[in-house]
Amino acid sequence: MSILVTGGAGFIGRAIIASLPESVPVTCIDVLEAQAHAGRTTFPAWLSDRARCIRADIRDTTAYADTLHDVDVVIHLAAQTGTGQSMYERSRYVGHNVDGTACLLDALALHAPHLSRIVLASSRAVYGEGMLRVHDGRLLPAQRTLDRLSSGQWNAIAADGSPGDPVAMQEDFPCNPTSVYGLTKWWQEQLIVDSAARSGVHHTILRIQNAYGPGQELRNPYTGIIGIFCSLLFRDLEIELFEDGEVMRDFVYVDDVADAFVRAAVGDRPPYSIMNIGSRDAVSLRTLVDRLGAAAGRTPRVRVSGRYRVGDIRHAIADTTRCDAWLQGGPRTSLEEGLRRYWAWFSEQEALATETLRESFEEMERSGVLRASEDQ
Repeated sequence: MSILVTGGAGFIGRAIIASLPESVPVTCIDVLEAQAHAGRTTFPAWLSDRARCIRADIRDTTAYADTLHDVDVVIHLAAQTGTGQSMYERSRYVGHNVDGTACLLDALALHAPHLSRIVLASSRAVYGEGMLRVHDGRLLPAQRTLDRLSSGQWNAIAADGSPGDPVAMQEDFPCNPTSVYGLTKWWQEQLIVDSAARSGVHHTILRIQNAYGPGQELRNPYTGIIGIFCSLLFRDLEIELFEDGEVMRDFVYVDDVADAFVRAAVGDRPPYSIMNIGSRDAVSLRTLVDRLGAAAGRTPRVRVSGRYRVGDIRHAIADTTRCDAWLQGGPRTSLEEGLRRYWAWFSEQEALATETLRESFEEMERSGVLRASEDQ
């Protein structure tokens, strides 16, 4: 067996490659984009020792086509991943995520005769606001309009205007992305499904919740909210919570994410083509900050600002029934344990420059993505 990992030098890619059996040959393709790799232009030494590393954009198929002949499995991670940034850099996200996937699939069809599996890293962002259970028990699509957000009405309402309670999203619920990033991940899924149906290649789509853990790039302010919170807490700076601080997210530890990808790539074929990868413990951002403070032994300074980002989801809650059964018990790392490990690692790093974070907020403000409600 031979495995190709696109985006393999990234946060999740490195964790996956480190977890793959040593006996399996691995090829890693990564463009080493400055934003995601803090300007580094070479692969880590351990990664170069473990895998054949090719610095290339996956759209440049000439750079790696000759490596595909022996490839049996592809783990496709290469993508731009900033939800807020995608709302004002649309062409960049569509180019990398959608066109990149199409180019990869074209190259595989031409040059990978032994391909048997492809595993795609998708995202909880494909669901958008998800579904609400309204008073009579019906499930209806949730929505948040700009008018409601601008007036500080944060909770989603059902499509017919009814209030309701958010439900954990199941894999067969409809997708309704609210950000360009979410759209591109959904398009990636459709390209993979179509290609697999025509070629007979087995496909697995893993919809990852908010992955975190040691090794996350701390200088990239568009990914990794836990890293941002750690940096502010470390400096005893104020932590800003958007909206009312009750936005819900499911944070899943990177080792558990890597385990799912390795099993999908080299284990028995998963019983489902699409699975949510989460922790079963969705929390509000306010609760996240409290738990982070407990892990760090510090008291966070928090400001609930009432600002909001266009395209953000109110509650991202995943039903992990499929994943839990497949992994025979689900993820192993609790949020408390994961935060303790993260803080211990973070404390030994050069913390995220708050100037970089400020610049990212200014970019979103100029583009109209980051806004304040009328009562702020």
